[in-house]
Amino acid sequence: MKNLFLLFVLSFSFISSIYSQTVTLVTTTNGIAPIPAFTLGEPATLVFLNTNLSKHFSFSPDIAFSTKDGSFWFSDLWLRYHTELDSANKWNMIVGVDYPSFIGGSSKNASGKKISTTSIYPTGQFCLERKIGVNNLLVLDYWYLKATDMSTGIKGSYLSLSFYYNKPLKDFSFGLHPNLFYLNYSDGTKGFVGALDVRFSHNKSGLFIASQGMSPLGAERVKSGWNLSVGITRKMF
Repeated sequence: MKNLFLLFVLSFSFISSIYSQTVTLVTTTNGIAPIPAFTLGEPATLVFLNTNLSKHFSFSPDIAFSTKDGSFWFSDLWLRYHTELDSANKWNMIVGVDYPSFIGGSSKNASGKKISTTSIYPTGQFCLERKIGVNNLLVLDYWYLKATDMSTGIKGSYLSLSFYYNKPLKDFSFGLHPNLFYLNYSDGTKGFVGALDVRFSHNKSGLFIASQGMSPLGAERVKSGWNLSVGITRKMF
């Protein structure tokens, strides 16, 4: 955990000293993963970074941990390539790779202290985005992941269709993000899941309140969950 946190801090410090950096800090009543296939089951704090390395490349080192006891939940090291597919800039393609770490489980030692195991899941992404109007976006997203240690991890794919609706309200904005996705993992997690994210933001400060919910639509090994969150998004450099 210490090595992962150090890598995260060094990545942020080095890159933000050179490139444009946007930071989103979120605290929530129940941690739901960016791919909401599972929940942490307790309050969490998440930090999402987005760095524009150039016109076409971005780098996003992210980290999340339990607010309850500070234990590690997951981290990401996303590198993405973005390009427009048409002259009207309505279609956009994204190809990405990630080297994420997830908490894989936990046990207690003789003294009762919780000991967690961490799994590494290299991930590939292919995404198509279609702009609808000025503020809305339709997204088709495919991910494939495979654990570096298959004796304790899994492999599989994720396909999602989502719509990002954003309504400007003078000094505020209202966002609605419905998402239907299909999971197919080697541990038996398979089927459709629905998710909905509702957000109300203050444009100038970047402060927002949000609620996210998810429910299996016939999917196996996926539990329902929801949360309430507060956060802030700021351009740092």
